Amino acid sequence: MSWADVKKLDINAKHPKRSQFPVTRVALLSEMVEECLRLDVLFIIDIKCYDIRAVSAVLALYEKFPKMYEMALISSFNPQVVYERQGPSQRRFDNPLRHLGASLCDVLLRPLYMTVLPYLLGLSVLLLEKDSITQRAVARARELELRMVAWTVNEPVEKEFLVHHLGVPYLTDALADDRILAKGQ
Repeated sequence: MSWADVKKLDINAKHPKRSQFPVTRVALLSEMVEECLRLDVLFIIDIKCYDIRAVSAVLALYEKFPKMYEMALISSFNPQVVYERQGPSQRRFDNPLRHLGASLCDVLLRPLYMTVLPYLLGLSVLLLEKDSITQRAVARARELELRMVAWTVNEPVEKEFLVHHLGVPYLTDALADDRILAKGQ
């Protein structure tokens, strides 16, 4: 869709309580950043695919809003996004052989995720798939002074276990039980 078409959408159109909300338009990323900073809200920008334009746009936001260094977290499944955090460079994946080599390196580097890589990449937070979080991983992250966040946790029992037994916050698509969980604290 073009931005002109996206701007016309009402993101509350299918919300179950849409009658309680005014028409709400899709915000530009820069508008969302400004609002989060204005409200003093911590936020995550999750870059879903590697595109140098996305990386450059986010880096430009950090230049425009230095407070983002305190308030924002960048996440991505693609390690290239993390590698590009200091600024755009040549893409690793243009050539199929280079792509294969880079992918192999990512597999070989996996054992280093909880050892050397946090220091080399300047990581402060690890976003891990919920089923890969163990007590040992949580302890190791704390030793490295890394915060750990689980994704995507939608079941109440999983939320309870992560928060109350492992001390790990989570990302969720289901907020309904969170009020019940909060009352139990």
